[in-house]
Amino acid sequence: MGALLNLIPQGTEILTAERGSPLPDSKSGHSPLYLAHELNDAPYYGYIWGREATRFLKAARDRRIAATLHAESLEGVRKKLTRRPVGLSEEDFSRIDLVVTMKMETRGSRRIRRIDRIYASGKANHRTIFRWDREADEYVRTKQLETENANTDLDVDGFINGLVEEKPEGLAAVRRLLLNELEGTGQN
Repeated sequence: MGALLNLIPQGTEILTAERGSPLPDSKSGHSPLYLAHELNDAPYYGYIWGREATRFLKAARDRRIAATLHAESLEGVRKKLTRRPVGLSEEDFSRIDLVVTMKMETRGSRRIRRIDRIYASGKANHRTIFRWDREADEYVRTKQLETENANTDLDVDGFINGLVEEKPEGLAAVRRLLLNELEGTGQN
């Protein structure tokens, strides 16, 4: 989440969604980013679930939002958000611009979190734009993305390194790549 939040324009106001409260208005007069620390029913600040999560996710139609959710795959995210108690429609789910799934693996006594796949919304369904090749231990652009953007020179290394390592020098590449990808799908 931290790496992705670094993609928003500098100076953007970030407003946290709170349980039992409507999304707050911006004090700056500019379009803020609304953040839910997690889509979960735990009683913590910035955690929302059920109807509040539904309202929050539907706000993405005309607002910028960001949230985390624990699920093993895109299908797991879909199930958690389209079934009760959230009950988001498939149409609203398809409007979620970006989904990043992570995997945990153990190497000796170390536990390592890895970005597994990165999905972008498409015309009908989300499509994988990057995936981690475990055997080669590298991130690869999917064939689907290569076909759709054959003339676009994407900085895959900058994108992945910026997301995984949160290096400031990689964040510009991450932001540029995401903006290019979202512009290509007609999203903003």
